[in-house]
Amino acid sequence: MNKVYELLIKCVASSLGSNVAVTEQPDEQTMEQLYAASKKHSVIPLVYDGINRLQISFPSDDLKTKFKRLNARYAMQYVLQDEQLKHITDEFESAHIRNMPLKGSILRAMYPSPELRTSSDIDILYDEENRSKVEKIFAAFGYQPGEEEAKDISYKKPPLVNIEMHHSLMGDHPEIEGDFADVWDRCHTVDGSDYSYEMTDEDFYVYMIVHAAKHYLMGGIGIRFVTDVFVFLRARGENMDMQSVENKLEKHKCSTFNRKITALAYHWFANGASDETTEALGDFICGCGIFGNAENRVANQIANGGSSFILRRIFPSYTTMCCYFPKLKNHGILLPYYWAKRIVNAAFKRNTKFFDEAKIKSSLSEEKVNSVKKLNDELGFSDQTLKY
Repeated sequence: MNKVYELLIKCVASSLGSNVAVTEQPDEQTMEQLYAASKKHSVIPLVYDGINRLQISFPSDDLKTKFKRLNARYAMQYVLQDEQLKHITDEFESAHIRNMPLKGSILRAMYPSPELRTSSDIDILYDEENRSKVEKIFAAFGYQPGEEEAKDISYKKPPLVNIEMHHSLMGDHPEIEGDFADVWDRCHTVDGSDYSYEMTDEDFYVYMIVHAAKHYLMGGIGIRFVTDVFVFLRARGENMDMQSVENKLEKHKCSTFNRKITALAYHWFANGASDETTEALGDFICGCGIFGNAENRVANQIANGGSSFILRRIFPSYTTMCCYFPKLKNHGILLPYYWAKRIVNAAFKRNTKFFDEAKIKSSLSEEKVNSVKKLNDELGFSDQTLKY
């Protein structure tokens, strides 16, 4: 890990309450790179808070202003998101729409201050049978419908609020849906509500790890995933049924990944021990953005899925295609038609991902692919890939 990321991790650790110190003031170039890396991983509030706690001096007023302005923007986004989430869930309660906020909106409450945890959108699980009611509520609140994906549809309210309404947790990857398909059977209502639900701590944690593993296999995960693991375990870990968690993670083939990412979290933020795999995972994560990058995605697919991944990318399985096109269910004969429709839709929307991936594949070094494969094997992902 280079000195920029060493400094970034120290700043985040300090913000999360760990006892760390900086022995010398970083120079202007290092601080500029720190800003860029913090922005890339969407951890500006944590890093800015850590800078102040560690009494790190800004080498210029311009750089201090950049940090301060972006931090203020994230703070404003948090206030707006929190306000809108309350309005929307109150409306769902009145309309008798079962709903369950996910991910960032729950994790925020476990951070030292909720605004320290950034979130680009609000995720809510709901019963799809209430979709027409949901559409009317969002329209009444001034939202515009956005992209519809295999597992969700988004509603946008510029400039800073985007809400993703999920009808399933892993609908875009049915091969890892597992017992998340009936998560409603194990959740419980929030105090004072009849229609707003929350997962058990065990389900929430397993979902968080499997979701991180999905992103890892699709291109990598950012530092924020690691802070989430650390913060959640610190807040809820002692009261969880860890045997139940382990059993579920084993079913999802994420048990080893969980152990390694947990070890990394405590190594980074609580001076825990590390080993070669933990260090390699940390270096890999630092090289990613918040949701990874295309080169890692392609390297992962080649490392675990062979050279045929481009064909699978263009022609997903019937099960996966049913997630994108529900009308295809029970009409397998129409699969070629929907393959063609998907390709045309991508071209019409100027989605160049297919073509970019093909170019990346031709330029990837054997060393890169082998290093990814080695790390995958050590994380328990040997020969495992997502058929997306």
